[in-house]
Amino acid sequence: MKISKKELNEILNLYKEKLSIKEVSIRIQITSNSTSIYFDESKDEYCIKFNESGKIFDFFHELGHILLTKKTGCLIFSSPPTSAGINNEIIKILDYLINLFVNSNISRIEEIYPLYEAFFKDFISFRYRFKSTSEELAFNICANTEYLFNLRPSDHSIELIKYLALHKESLLQRSSIPRQQYENILPYLSQFREIKYSNDAQKIINFIQQISCKICEVSNYKDKNYINNQVRMVFSDCL
Repeated sequence: MKISKKELNEILNLYKEKLSIKEVSIRIQITSNSTSIYFDESKDEYCIKFNESGKIFDFFHELGHILLTKKTGCLIFSSPPTSAGINNEIIKILDYLINLFVNSNISRIEEIYPLYEAFFKDFISFRYRFKSTSEELAFNICANTEYLFNLRPSDHSIELIKYLALHKESLLQRSSIPRQQYENILPYLSQFREIKYSNDAQKIINFIQQISCKICEVSNYKDKNYINNQVRMVFSDCL
C-alpha cells in the first residue's frame, strides 16, 4: 500500500519531538526515484524525497540522518557532499558506513525497531548487483556490523547467518580477495559497539575512515593516503 504525503507529514509531526528535531524545517516530496535527503541551504530546510512505492522505514531512515547531524553538528551525515574531486566509489563506501550509525540511532525508538528488523531481513536476503569489488566488500562488512551490533540478539537467527555467509562466499568467489584478508577486517568492527550512539563526530569519522581504508586496502582500490585525503575532503566542515 502506497503512503501518501499527508500520512508522511502526520508521521513527521508525531516523531519530530521524539527525535529531538522539532525545530528542524523538513519538507516532503513524493518521487518515482529512490528515497533520498538533502539540505537546501537557501531555504534552511531539509527535503526528503520519498519514493512513491517506498516503505515507511525508508522515511524513518532519512529522519535518522537528520538526527545524527543534530547530535553531532556534522551536516554531511544528512546531506550528500557536492564538492568537486570527490570520488563516487569512496562516497558509496562512506554511505554504507554512515548508515550504520543512522540505523543504530533510529532503531532505538521502540516502535521503530520492528520496522528496522524487517528492513534488515530484506536488506540481507536481496541479491544485489555491485559495480565494484570495493562496493560489494563494503556491503558485506556493513551487513555483518548491522547484524552484530544493531539487530537485537533475540532476533539473530540461523537463516540470517546463512544469508551473511552466502554474500561472503559470493564476494570471495568473484573477487581476488584472500579469505584471511577479509577475516582480518572483522575484529575492527567491534569498535562500532562503543561509539554507535556517540555525539562525537570526530570519533564517528575516525571509525568510518579506518574501516574505509581497510575496505579499500583489501579490495586493492587506491592507497591509504588517497582514501584519507578523500575522507578529509568529504568531512572538511566537520573536522
